[in-house]
Amino acid sequence: IVKDNFVWLKTIEGLEKIDVILRRLDDVYCDPLELKANSLLGVPGLMQVVRKGHVAIANPLGSSVIENAGLVPFLPGLARHLLDEDLVMPNIATWWCGQPKELKYVVEHLPQLVIRRIFRNEAGTRSAIDGSSLSARALVELKRKILANPTLYTGQERIQFSTNPSWVNNSLQERHTLFRSFLVSKDDGYFVMPGGLTRTSNSEQSFVISNQLGGISKDTWVLSEVEEDDLQVDAQNAVEFVFHPPHLRSLPSHTAENLFWVGRYTERVIYNARLQRTIMQRLLQSKKPLPLSKTSTEWLLLEILTRSTFTYPGFAPFKLEEEDPGLQKNPWDEMTDVLFNEKRPGSLSNNLALLRNAVYRVRNFWAVDTWRVLLQMEEDWEKAKKIPKEDYLEMISSIDALNTSMFAFLGMNRESVRREQGWNIMDLGRKLEQSLYSTHLIRYTFSKAERAQTARDLMETLMVASQSLITYRYTYRDHLQMPLVLELMLHDLNYPKSLAYLVRRIKRYIGSLPRASKENPLTELERLILEIDGSLRNVSGVALAEVDPESHTYVVLHQFLDQLSGLLVQTAQLISKTYFTHSKTQKQLFTTNLSV
Repeated sequence: IVKDNFVWLKTIEGLEKIDVILRRLDDVYCDPLELKANSLLGVPGLMQVVRKGHVAIANPLGSSVIENAGLVPFLPGLARHLLDEDLVMPNIATWWCGQPKELKYVVEHLPQLVIRRIFRNEAGTRSAIDGSSLSARALVELKRKILANPTLYTGQERIQFSTNPSWVNNSLQERHTLFRSFLVSKDDGYFVMPGGLTRTSNSEQSFVISNQLGGISKDTWVLSEVEEDDLQVDAQNAVEFVFHPPHLRSLPSHTAENLFWVGRYTERVIYNARLQRTIMQRLLQSKKPLPLSKTSTEWLLLEILTRSTFTYPGFAPFKLEEEDPGLQKNPWDEMTDVLFNEKRPGSLSNNLALLRNAVYRVRNFWAVDTWRVLLQMEEDWEKAKKIPKEDYLEMISSIDALNTSMFAFLGMNRESVRREQGWNIMDLGRKLEQSLYSTHLIRYTFSKAERAQTARDLMETLMVASQSLITYRYTYRDHLQMPLVLELMLHDLNYPKSLAYLVRRIKRYIGSLPRASKENPLTELERLILEIDGSLRNVSGVALAEVDPESHTYVVLHQFLDQLSGLLVQTAQLISKTYFTHSKTQKQLFTTNLSV
C-alpha cells in the first residue's frame, strides 16, 4: 500500500516501511493508477513514490526496453561502437521491419522465419510466431499486420534448438530446449553465474519455447571439472564468528492469510473425507434395497452429507417439482461427484485443490519431507479419480490413503515448524474450521427426533465420522445416549475434538495476536470468543437434548448451535478484516492510453 509517499507492507502487526522492491511484474501492470487502469495487480500510487525517490526497484521501471527484439540486429554495431569489440557470442540473424529493405525480406520469407513483436500486447500473449506453423490464410493475415505497423515487428532466422529428454506422461520424450544464463554486476563489470535456467517446449511439435504457451522451467547446475566443493566452506570459515540473533519480523498479511486458509482447508479435507467414507461404508453394509426411502437412516445420512459439505442441491430436501428420482435409485453417482468433481464447490477434490493453492503460496514455510508427502498425495488422488465408478471399495481405500497423507502433512508441520506467528495463525484456522464443522454436523445429525433405532444409527455415524466412538465408550462405559454424546462433543475440556476444548485453544491464539491498541482491556475478537466460551459453560447436554413436544425437534439445541455457528463465522470474518486486509480502495484520477 502507498501512504504518505512511501510504500508499506501490511503485516499482522500493522504497516512496515519498504525500501526495496524486487519487481517481477511487467512495467505496465505495476501501478493501476497511472499505467494500466484495469489491472488488479501492482501497487496503486507506486509511480509517485518512485518519482520521490522513496523506494528502489529492481528491475527499475522501464528497464524492459533492453529486451526489445527490435534492438537485436543492432547489437553487433553497438558493441563495436561502445566497447570497441565484437560480441562474445554470435547473434541470431534478425531483421527489423522498420527498415524498407529488411521489411521486404521478412514479408517475402515469412514461412522460413520466426516473427516477433518488439513487445507483448498483454501479459500471456504470444510475442513470437513460427511462420512455418501457419496456414496460408494465417500467413496472409500476419503479412497484413506487419505492413500496417512494420516498426512493431522483427523477423529472425529459424535456428535448430537442442532437445533434451523430458519425463512426460510416464515416459521419456524429447523436447526443444533453450538455456537462459544470468550475469551479476561486480565492481565495474559483470560475471556469468555458473548455471542458469533451462526452458523446454510444451509439446514435441512446438518450436516456440514460452512459459505463456505451457513451457516448463528447471534450474540448471554446471558441475566443475575439478573437485572444488571445499573452497566456499573454507572461505566462510575464514570469516570471524559473529553472533546473529534469530531474524524475527512481523508476518506479512498475505502470508498470514494463506497459512490461515491452509489450516482451514486441511480440516475441510479431513472431515469431509471421514464423513464421506463413513456414509459410503454404511451404504455398502446396508441391506436396504434401492431406491431408498426418504425416511430411512441411509437417506438421512445422505442429507447430512449434503448439508455438512455444502454441496447443494445434492440430497437435501427441495421442492417437489425439482426432485430427482435418480438420486433415490442410485445415490452413488452423486457421491462420486462430491468426491471427485474438482469444479464443484464443497467437493473433496475442490477442497483439496484449494488447499494445494494455499500451500504453494507459502512454499518457503514447509520442510522438504512435507513436500514429498504433498506431491505423493496429489499423485495418489489423481489416480483415484480414474477408479471405475462401480468400484466403491477402491474409492473408500483411496479416501483412507488421502486421510493418512493429510495426517502425515500435519505431523510433519508439528515436528518442523517454529511455534511463532505463522504456526499460531495456521492452527487458529484449523481450530476455527473444526469448531464450525462440529456445530454443523451435530446440528444436522439431530435435525429432529427419530425413532429409537434410527436415532442410535445417526449418533453412531456422528461418532464414527468424528473419530469419537472409542473415546465415548472409554469415557462413559455406556450405550449411546444423546445427552452424553452432546457432553463429549460440546463440553469435555479433556477431549481435543470437543467444542469447549477448541474454543479454549482459539481464545489462546487470539490472545497472542497483535493488538491495535493496548488501552482497551479487550479487543472485539476477544469479546466474541469469550461470548462463545460463556455460552458453552451455561448449558448442559441434558438441557440441549430436550425435544419440543409440538414440533418434535430439538429447538433448544438448534438455537444454541445456530448462535454458536454465527459467532464463529463472525470471528473468522473479523480475523480476516483485522489482519488480512491488504489495502484501502484508491481512487482513479486519470487514465493513460498505452495501446499502439
